[in-house]
Amino acid sequence: MLYLERVCDKGYARSESSSYHTTITQLDRTPLVSIIVPVYNVEEYLPRCLDSLVNQTLKDIEIIIVNDGSTDNSQAVIDRYDRVYPHLIKPFLKENSGAADTRNFGISRATGDYIGFVDSDDYVAPDMFQKLYEKAVETDSDAVVCRYYRISERLGSRIPNIIDKSAFGCSVVEKPVIILDSRPYLCNKIFKRSLIIDNGFHIPSLRLCEDAAVVYPLLLAANKVEFVDQPLYYYQVDRAESSVNTYDNRFFDIFKAFDIIRDFYQKHGGLQVCFDALAEQCRIIIFIRLRALRYFKDRKFVNLFIRTAYKYLNTRFKGWRSNPYYKNKPEYKKYHGMMRLFFSNRLFLKFYLFILSAIKGGSKDGGMKQGLIPCIKNTRIGGLLFWLLGRSNRQARKFAKFYENKELLENHIFYASFRGEEFSGNPYAIFRYLYNHPDMRDFRHVILTDNKQNPRVIPYLNDKRVIIVSPSDDNNYAKYSETSRYLVVDSSLSPYYIKKKEQVYIHTWHSTLLKTLGSDTDYIWETHNLGKSLLDSDYFVSPNRFTSERLFKAYYCDALYKGKILELGYPRNDLLIHANKEDVRKLLNIPDGKKLVLYAPTWRGTVTKPVKNSDILIKHYESIKSGLGDEYAVLIKLHHMSEKYLMRNQKEYVAPLDIETNVLLAAVDILITDYSGILFDYLITRNPLILFPFDKDEYLLHRGGNKDFYLDLNDIPAVICHTSDEIVDTIRNIDKIAGKKQAYYEEFAKRFVGNDDGRASERVCDIVFRGKDAISACDFSDKQKQDLLIIVDDLDDLRITSRLLSFLDNVDYDKFNVSVWLNSIHSNRTVQRKFNRNVKMFYKSMRFMCLNFREFKSVRRLLKNGLTTDAEKLGGFFRRNMNRNFAGISFDISVYYTGKSELYSMLCLQGIDADKKVAYWHGEKPLSTFKFYDEIVSTNNKELPLDGIAGKTVSRDAFESNFARKP
Repeated sequence: MLYLERVCDKGYARSESSSYHTTITQLDRTPLVSIIVPVYNVEEYLPRCLDSLVNQTLKDIEIIIVNDGSTDNSQAVIDRYDRVYPHLIKPFLKENSGAADTRNFGISRATGDYIGFVDSDDYVAPDMFQKLYEKAVETDSDAVVCRYYRISERLGSRIPNIIDKSAFGCSVVEKPVIILDSRPYLCNKIFKRSLIIDNGFHIPSLRLCEDAAVVYPLLLAANKVEFVDQPLYYYQVDRAESSVNTYDNRFFDIFKAFDIIRDFYQKHGGLQVCFDALAEQCRIIIFIRLRALRYFKDRKFVNLFIRTAYKYLNTRFKGWRSNPYYKNKPEYKKYHGMMRLFFSNRLFLKFYLFILSAIKGGSKDGGMKQGLIPCIKNTRIGGLLFWLLGRSNRQARKFAKFYENKELLENHIFYASFRGEEFSGNPYAIFRYLYNHPDMRDFRHVILTDNKQNPRVIPYLNDKRVIIVSPSDDNNYAKYSETSRYLVVDSSLSPYYIKKKEQVYIHTWHSTLLKTLGSDTDYIWETHNLGKSLLDSDYFVSPNRFTSERLFKAYYCDALYKGKILELGYPRNDLLIHANKEDVRKLLNIPDGKKLVLYAPTWRGTVTKPVKNSDILIKHYESIKSGLGDEYAVLIKLHHMSEKYLMRNQKEYVAPLDIETNVLLAAVDILITDYSGILFDYLITRNPLILFPFDKDEYLLHRGGNKDFYLDLNDIPAVICHTSDEIVDTIRNIDKIAGKKQAYYEEFAKRFVGNDDGRASERVCDIVFRGKDAISACDFSDKQKQDLLIIVDDLDDLRITSRLLSFLDNVDYDKFNVSVWLNSIHSNRTVQRKFNRNVKMFYKSMRFMCLNFREFKSVRRLLKNGLTTDAEKLGGFFRRNMNRNFAGISFDISVYYTGKSELYSMLCLQGIDADKKVAYWHGEKPLSTFKFYDEIVSTNNKELPLDGIAGKTVSRDAFESNFARKP
């Protein structure tokens, strides 16, 4: 018998308050899946959980709800659902005995072919159990695993990475990495009931890691473990009562759990082959708890757990520090940076925890760096050292220096493609045109690139007309970006870049929009620097009206933009139109008579959390290639955000980097893509197009937001396929299938690439460099509206933010454009998400930019002493730091809403060009700068104790009524 722990007889009974339904239908029906839901004091979350279960697309299920003696109203919730769904729900009430015992009770009452578990504070996708069950039956697997979302009210949702998806479909002994990729939870899995019952598996009565203690033995006992590559379970991680957030002596149950696991694997012959994977999983769980020790005040307990943890790892999993999963895997190499050093030795760890405990007011989420750095910076010498030695401060000084002190280099053009990560697309096409044109030979070209071996850079390395600058070369990056007369950018520049009035900034962007961006996702703060780049531009080169309208709105720039929009087509498409197809085929070694198929998927994830593993994309490519056989040549072209994370052995699959993407498209007979803007450029060829949105739901969840795509995928003149086999069948019949969409194809192409005729570069250069007149293709600004800027530097004071939210909800947005400037992208994001959707949000870009030490000292004195003669000399500092966001932009009214900081007050007074300046006073000690405002808005009934402001004070209601919607 595979014995872990027996369930004791507790005298369980079906809930007496529930009617016992025993219809003939129920008695005859054998459920396909039994879903066990243990319940204890979760009345707030339980309805959401049960709603997700009673609405499952798999109908032949039973939902076994076991109330473990809840003292709240959970039983009333269970009774309500039992009355409505008696054919699905089997409710039970028992005395409290803990989660493990409750689940064991549920197992003993289960009758389904498979068993799944759902925690009552979590919820599941509508098709979770259908997909898991179908995968189990299709593959005859004892266990099936799916991906899941970690849901946090503070941090949002994320999907944990998988190391090796291809390992699934095997047994754990064949592929031990399954241990790591399955995760130590019951809730994202189903198991064959016979596997559990016939082998006597029970969940041990532990207070922590009881899931892991049965999950890993079950995985070993399973004939094989299959995988559904979709996140179907929603795991709530930040409920206060959750074991994830519990910090007490139950920590020691980790060692009991892994004793059970290790002994089971040793008994059944799996320990030797699975040792590294088990050791790594044990280390992960222990390290999570070691990090949590910073919240303990009992130092005796902390030291005991540290000593026990390292002794356990050193004895039960010898050699864990050199474990290949921990040491070599790319996913783990990056493990919390310096944290890996601290956690590798218990003495280092004790030092780390001692430092943290000594820091007052440190962030609970932060760790040593977030807690320690502010303490040092707040000292006089520490602040100076950080300002002198910190790289960000060095960068800020360099850009400030060249912004303030250097004349423009009139014949220099600065190019930045994808922030210097590439040299391609529109900047490259414009460079090619200018470099090769006879009347432009006097220009010097400055290329920002982090790769001098880029095939498009190598020919110019020793060219006197070309200067190559690395993004990491702070001095030259600042020098040439701040002093070049012209800039050609397709994304953004350093957050420290400040546009000079005399500079000419050409923003070309890099795609017609399909996937949502900026404020249309949940991650505007990740890409807010793009909004700054758009506002900086004098000319925005657009392929079509569709892109112009949506891009500027997504980054809140539509109402404030003062430049000209040139809808002239894309310069990079000149490369496509003028490329010789046969020459490109020869470069690719494509034999005559073979059709070329290109698979060009976009990247996954978000800017700060990109999905680095491209295995699934490579797998689809290989499947398509093998399915088509020798009749076709098949290449894959990845987005540069994916390419940079490729393993060395994967790079052999990718189309040659020395061929620019749009040149490559000229040779392609059939394009396969998903959500990439490359499909719009490809319309120029009029060749067949296939969409392959195999992971649409997961992709959209990563991005979040209030809409899926800017276009319905069904409105694109492409065949939509969901498997690689479908793609192969479609390509074999492409002429017949694609022909049905040909009429609409022409109409669609005219709408999106109708401006592309091979002369876009020439038209842009005629306007920018030859002085040809240009009329903006569209003007987003509404001259009838007033522009209001609100500066906020504290979103954590709920007394103030509640008033702000109320104000923003009552503004008449038909009469006012409202922009809010926040002091950080990290400012209380819960409050940010509550801002009225009409509000345009901007952020302070990184740290403040001081020109020199004298200025640095003056800023610190302002913060400490208020307005002095010394502080009044900081006009350049204030204008410089606000010009980073709003260079050349003026407002009708600027408001300093927080009213607490002399520094931010002066930014409003001297850094912003506005006809009227207003500050709020919330009752604290008034700022010395208040006397310079046109009005002070009082939110209380106190009299403002400050000379020189007579007649300037107005009530909050009186001031805000000027902006409110009229009844």
